[in-house]
Amino acid sequence: SIRRVVEPVWVYNIEIKGVHTYLADGFYVHNQKGDDYIRQDFKDTALFEVVETGADGRGEITFKLPDNITSWRVMAKAIDTQNLRGGAKTSAIKVSMPFFVDLIMNREYSVKDKPTVKMRAYGEALKENSVVTFKPELDGEGVSETVNGKVFEGSYYDLTKLGIGQHDLVIHAESGKLTDNLKKSFEVK
Repeated sequence: SIRRVVEPVWVYNIEIKGVHTYLADGFYVHNQKGDDYIRQDFKDTALFEVVETGADGRGEITFKLPDNITSWRVMAKAIDTQNLRGGAKTSAIKVSMPFFVDLIMNREYSVKDKPTVKMRAYGEALKENSVVTFKPELDGEGVSETVNGKVFEGSYYDLTKLGIGQHDLVIHAESGKLTDNLKKSFEVK
């Protein structure tokens, strides 16, 4: 369990083998889902659900958070129709990773466009001026080019030879032993 401690205490680092997700200092943290896992499940709403409670007013729900690196707003509202009472609570679940890549691009391009996408790397495990290697892969054709950059700064990749239709861009990123993979889809009309 997690609890707030005000007085000085000994703190130990833990190393978790295998694939796990856990809470650390109020953050929901992914410790990677395997080196080949590609983050691609991005949603604006993680869950919208009605939960029935027991007589004690408590309910429980289990769900998988999407791959977004964000702070999720959690809202709960309850109504007791027998006693005409109600209540509401709002809190946040912060989601982060020690290293993650961000990809800035449109969802749609014209066949006449010559788009350039922006890649950035962030994470608390990174130090200023650390080098990041981005390996873009378009439509599963393998990595054709490597782009080197620095953490917290933009690096750019030109999308070339785009035909009409749906396309997938996967960015493989690494900095030292840290890795992340991100996939975004887009359409060319």
